[in-house]
Amino acid sequence: RRFALASLPLVFALVGAGIVLRGRHRRAAGCGLLVVLACYVLLRIADWGVVRFEHSVWAGSFGPNIVLGLFGLYLLGRKR
Repeated sequence: RRFALASLPLVFALVGAGIVLRGRHRRAAGCGLLVVLACYVLLRIADWGVVRFEHSVWAGSFGPNIVLGLFGLYLLGRKR
């Protein structure tokens, strides 16, 4: 979990770059807050899944990073 939380700023930077490069400067702060909230919710769901259903700890730790990272790549790859 330490490594997953340490890599989270890279994921936030990827998503933030995707938001800003799309030209939505006015909505960037609101979108940023939604991304942080989504990350928190995904982390809680992943923790719950590991405890409740005994999923792998790796998937529970890096799952939210993977989901948000793919979302960031989608934003970067999308054209205006």
